[in-house]
Amino acid sequence: PRIVMAAPSSLRPPRLATLRRARVQMLSPSAGSLAAASMLPALLGFWKSEYGVSYAYGTATFLSGILVLPSATTRIATAHAACLALYGLRLNAFLLYRELSIARFREFRDKIEAR
Repeated sequence: PRIVMAAPSSLRPPRLATLRRARVQMLSPSAGSLAAASMLPALLGFWKSEYGVSYAYGTATFLSGILVLPSATTRIATAHAACLALYGLRLNAFLLYRELSIARFREFRDKIEAR
């Protein structure tokens, strides 16, 4: 009879799925960094209360997209993370334009701050 010995699992080359999972784990942002990216922008509310919900949301969205982008392993995941970051950037640009260009919104913000 012929005896066939299989190589121990430690000597076998890792499968592609295992490598992909390990890469995602190494590149994925930690829960702490995502929590910080979501909560720290809200501190803008201590400066101007209206900023705690407007610019804070845009900045948290942008930072979350940027943090997740390096760990995206598929095209759709990369596109989703990029869209998330671009949406946050676009939102903050719009809010800044609106605040600087339209007097009515400056008055509205000042009214909120007066409370």
